[in-house]
Amino acid sequence: MDKIRVDFFDVLGYLIPGSALLMVLWIGGDGKVQTIWQVYDSIHQLDNKSLLIGLLLAYIAGFVLHALGDTLYDLYRFGKIRKYAKSDVQEKWALVREYGQKHIAILERWYALRALSQNLSAVCLVAAFASILKLIFFHDKAWMACIAGAFVMLYIFLRRAVIFHHYLNDDLDAILNLRLDALKTNTKSPG
Repeated sequence: MDKIRVDFFDVLGYLIPGSALLMVLWIGGDGKVQTIWQVYDSIHQLDNKSLLIGLLLAYIAGFVLHALGDTLYDLYRFGKIRKYAKSDVQEKWALVREYGQKHIAILERWYALRALSQNLSAVCLVAAFASILKLIFFHDKAWMACIAGAFVMLYIFLRRAVIFHHYLNDDLDAILNLRLDALKTNTKSPG
């Protein structure tokens, strides 16, 4: 392991949602947080060592969270959990990696933003359930606003994931069409 490489996808797809998940779990599991107004105090009790360890745990949590995010995305978009099936997408990505290297950054950006959106939707689901438990155990009605907000954000994040998915696929097709047009132009014989 010569170098540890953290890229755009790792940060957006795993680290940020994983950090959000750890915060939700921290708040949900902290018995001292009985009202929304005690959240700030609970989070600010962390020291630097805990934050550093938290970053590693956040990455791992985000990696695991990605499976839940994928499942929510599938349920939202298709109404069912899809099984993996080989498609032409793998061949399209192979062509872009081979012939369109300069376009990979934008495709990876759309993919990372889709992952961020779907994974944050999963965090919202966990936050809604944590808020429901807080409401049940501590009877603070302000948790109802958190529950409603979490479900609204879950919907918004899933909608964004679909939009980013369309951007990704549309750009992928456009890049391949550019490549095909360039090949057609270069292979035409002089008239």
